[in-house]
Amino acid sequence: MINRSINPKDNLILKTSSIDCNKLLPSYYTMDNGKKIVIFKSNSIDLVKIDFVFEAGSAYQTKKLTARFTSKLITEGTNRHTAKQIAEILDNKGIYIEKNSDSTTSSISVFMIKKYAEEILPLLYEIFTEAIFPNNEFEVAIKKSKQNFQNDMMKTQYLARRKF
Repeated sequence: MINRSINPKDNLILKTSSIDCNKLLPSYYTMDNGKKIVIFKSNSIDLVKIDFVFEAGSAYQTKKLTARFTSKLITEGTNRHTAKQIAEILDNKGIYIEKNSDSTTSSISVFMIKKYAEEILPLLYEIFTEAIFPNNEFEVAIKKSKQNFQNDMMKTQYLARRKF
């Protein structure tokens, strides 16, 4: 068991890491449609992180909560895969997707082992171009959001942040 009364050794992570962050220099590319790609390549790690960032936050929405729920529900079904199928594909490969939406952007970050990148890219394309936002998933998301909001409204920190 870890003895929490003793401080950990200094720079333990830095000393054991084989990655020299100073050597991770970006490569810049521009696609035919004008979108920019920045790649940080390292041959010493087998992890790939892909960030998709869209000008699609709440500042761009015409109806309240559209950006938030679009971000939240984008992986909940396509024309070819159900939410369960998508989740199983991602889980079986150890792929994690993080979805965020703020005032000016919506982003999706995908974390995966390098060997699955080429295999999973078609599914990611399908998610972005064929998302169907099933009504049952939408209803569940609304219910959860309402419950979270009610819980937050009982927290002083949340109320203070909203006030100021």
